[in-house]
Amino acid sequence: MKQQLFLCPYLDRCDTRCANRFTMINLPEAFRLCAGSFDACGVYHQIRLSELPSEHEEPFVRTACPTPA
Repeated sequence: MKQQLFLCPYLDRCDTRCANRFTMINLPEAFRLCAGSFDACGVYHQIRLSELPSEHEEPFVRTACPTPA
């Protein structure tokens, strides 16, 4: 039976808070967290909390990553 892979929903967001994971030295950690145990990732929870609307803010609207020129 094929194992289901759970990817972080923020993986394709180009969020700078995730940038330090996407280096060659941190690649094993990136696979462990971003492609499996993202609920154990502190950055994942920071992003989720930042998306919660406060009483005086508009709700977060997801935008696509900028495309290179």
